[in-house]
Amino acid sequence: MKIASTIGSSLSGTAVLTRLIDFLKLKLKGKGDLPKGCWTGVRGIQRADLRAKNHFWGVRRQIMRSSPVVEDFRRTVEALIARVVEEEAQSIQKASEILFSVLKSGGILHVIGAGHSALIGEELFYRAGGLAFVNPFLDTDIVVSRQASRSTALESLSGYARALFESAGVEAKDAVLIVSTSGTNVFPVEAALCAKELGAHTIGLTSVAYSTQLPPRNPFGKRLVEVVEVVLDNKVPPGDAVLRLEGLEVPVAPVSTILNTFIVHSVTALVVERALKEGIKPPVWLSTHLEGADAHNEELLKQYRPRIRLL
Repeated sequence: MKIASTIGSSLSGTAVLTRLIDFLKLKLKGKGDLPKGCWTGVRGIQRADLRAKNHFWGVRRQIMRSSPVVEDFRRTVEALIARVVEEEAQSIQKASEILFSVLKSGGILHVIGAGHSALIGEELFYRAGGLAFVNPFLDTDIVVSRQASRSTALESLSGYARALFESAGVEAKDAVLIVSTSGTNVFPVEAALCAKELGAHTIGLTSVAYSTQLPPRNPFGKRLVEVVEVVLDNKVPPGDAVLRLEGLEVPVAPVSTILNTFIVHSVTALVVERALKEGIKPPVWLSTHLEGADAHNEELLKQYRPRIRLL
């Protein structure tokens, strides 16, 4: 027990050996070097420790060598994000200016999307480090969690977006973010047109390259990029998935959620930066795991609950 407590129990194998040798030398001070038997045992443990380390790094290198698909995916995502940063800087700035004006006027950012596009509303809503004035359209049948095939069918149903807007409480001082990577179905276009009729700002998060390769699939004869105030182009290629694997005709590894998330949080960061520069305290959620979060978030809940029913 005395030796164990002196050495410590949370050290690595090499560190333990070093401490053990120092301890034994201290005990044998003035009595000569360590006995040969001790050195034999110590060296044996050192060799075993080295073998274990070599095995670990060898396995790690083998895993990396055997997973080029992961590396291909990483490079593709990084290249697309780099394009967004370089080519969409102006649009991201414009979107942030709209949201800052909404913040100053006491408005709300409504986020609407069908299928997996609805995930962006959930990502922005009640999010640690995110803006508090976000109202996602999540309690609808057009999200995949209600039924995937029904969500797909409702995207093409005329009047469904209008029905949602009738009870959403969208006001002229608000902004509406419409998320649709393809941007050609009835739902996103109708949502944008309804928002404009109500006098709200409109921002479309979509893929220009994807959308322009498809004909409009709605009675308005328009694409989302043609009916919104600001277009945020996520650069997603047609079909969303970006990897082709031998033996499979269908591509894998979609990128829209990754890119959309990067874009909307970039906009959020710019809004917060602008608010701070102008001496306005931005309404940002604090993680409930951190000290002071209850009191901090309670103030935001009281402020925004009257207009955001999901709070």
